[in-house]
Amino acid sequence: MLPVVKDVEDVFEGDPVMASIVVARNNAAYFQLYDDQVMPPAVGEAINDAVETLFAGVATPEKAAAAIEETASF
Repeated sequence: MLPVVKDVEDVFEGDPVMASIVVARNNAAYFQLYDDQVMPPAVGEAINDAVETLFAGVATPEKAAAAIEETASF
């Protein structure tokens, strides 16, 4: 897991892959949180549930999107 605070990058000094990820993070112009984390809890839960139905093959993308939109409309 990457550190989320500044000036703790030395934790990854021995791991070149993680160190390169930290460098990329530090140089990023912006970052995007996962949608389920940005939205209110009920909508985040609907997103997670909809994704689960997609992976399980029991819903189409349109049905999954409709379920999220229905929850978000409240």
